[in-house]
Amino acid sequence: MEDLDEEARNKRKAEQIAYRNKKNFSSIFMVIATLAEIAITFILVIGLLIIGIFILSRICDIDSQAFSNSLGVLVIVISLVGLVVGFIIYKKLMRFVIKKFKLESKLSDEILFHYVKNYKEQKAEREKELKE
Repeated sequence: MEDLDEEARNKRKAEQIAYRNKKNFSSIFMVIATLAEIAITFILVIGLLIIGIFILSRICDIDSQAFSNSLGVLVIVISLVGLVVGFIIYKKLMRFVIKKFKLESKLSDEILFHYVKNYKEQKAEREKELKE
């Protein structure tokens, strides 16, 4: 009876350690992913802004008053477009990183649900296979 209790305690302890390790790794992953998302969006917005200013100043050939008015609208539009495109690139990049480095076993379910397509179905299939 004591062996069974000791075995159950050791199993529970191992599960708790694995859970904490997943949480810690997930936290580190999210911090790095957030920094990457900020960098991607920043670079994208700056790049689009440079291209937009070049197009306005060189190709459109407008006077300074129209340029300043257009520049305000351009900054707002490019910022919004950059944010949306940055989010899309970020999500695809995180999916790629998770698959490439096989991080499914190291990340928590909440993070995998956010990034991996059809994660609930995949998890249900794995659990079904383990039961069989």
